[in-house]
Amino acid sequence: MRLLISAVPVAGHLLPLLPMATAARDAGHDVAVLSSMDLRDLVAPFDVLVAGPSIRVQRETTVRRLGRDWTAPGPEAAEMFAGTRVDMTFPPALERARQFAPDLVLCDPLDFVGPMIAAALAVPWAAHGISGGLPAPFHEALDHRWASELRKYDLRASPRLAYLDPYPELLHAGPWPADRHPVRFQPYQRPDSAPGPASFADPGLPTALLTLGTTLPDPGVATGLAAALSGAGFNVVCTNDLPAELVAHPRVHHVGFTPLAELLGAADVVVSAGGTGTVLSALSAGLPLVIQPFMADQPFNAARAEHVGAARVISETGAAGTAATEVLADPRYRQAAEQVRDQIRACPTPAEVLDRLISNR
Repeated sequence: MRLLISAVPVAGHLLPLLPMATAARDAGHDVAVLSSMDLRDLVAPFDVLVAGPSIRVQRETTVRRLGRDWTAPGPEAAEMFAGTRVDMTFPPALERARQFAPDLVLCDPLDFVGPMIAAALAVPWAAHGISGGLPAPFHEALDHRWASELRKYDLRASPRLAYLDPYPELLHAGPWPADRHPVRFQPYQRPDSAPGPASFADPGLPTALLTLGTTLPDPGVATGLAAALSGAGFNVVCTNDLPAELVAHPRVHHVGFTPLAELLGAADVVVSAGGTGTVLSALSAGLPLVIQPFMADQPFNAARAEHVGAARVISETGAAGTAATEVLADPRYRQAAEQVRDQIRACPTPAEVLDRLISNR
């Protein structure tokens, strides 16, 4: 079996799909990942079929088309995902896919190139969730914009085989798709990644893992959060860029972009912007969170994690230290996080879900 992974070229869209790629490779199947050149190193050791520009170029092109920028899901984002990206990526992607000759395509829900490849090659496709929920009008705008692309290439969308959902039921706010298949979330890890242990002047202090993902509207947010946490008596392990004075702080250890699977074991609390990968990674380890959401699905993730009692949501960076202190002082946060962890662990593994997909295609 030949599996093609297709996703919007952003870490937060692609990384949640890689456990399925790993399961396929471990079962002896051929796997390739369709992505832009700038994510090639991120998906190693899988073969990468390079097609289309980076997300930065796609966004800049969409802003020029529309004459405005955006931060929340709406018609502008729909234009980028279902319009601009298809225009700039589908033709070369289809050529690369023909050469690979997939038997199954797996894509993220905001990737419309993968389903078009499946339609053009007459192969089944499935979607793998990367978000717990997005507004219904946004989905309608996506479908409307994609319909025009299908007409342009004289294609008819084929039915989706399944929706693989890494979100446990506790984090869902409403009904899920009829074709939903739960799948166990697994934090991103790489076999060639082995960061050294953090060294702090006072290793007895609690440790906050500060990780804000790869897309931030304001790079200075990490600086404010790290300062607030270290000032409140936390040792801070940070994956985002920091100024030199904070990197040299005795209670701050800067590790840069690092697979979260390598960092969760030493953390007492996770501080994030509420991206899907970070929230599910923390909760899969039974760790409570402090979340300052900014964009996309981050507010939804933050609200659901807070609703189940596993997170504190803040609106100002300066509140991070106090919030993290309160989260550690109240055992109910950890207990709620462990409840979500147990529900995640009860979901079928990627290998088990892959077997079902293959048998149903």
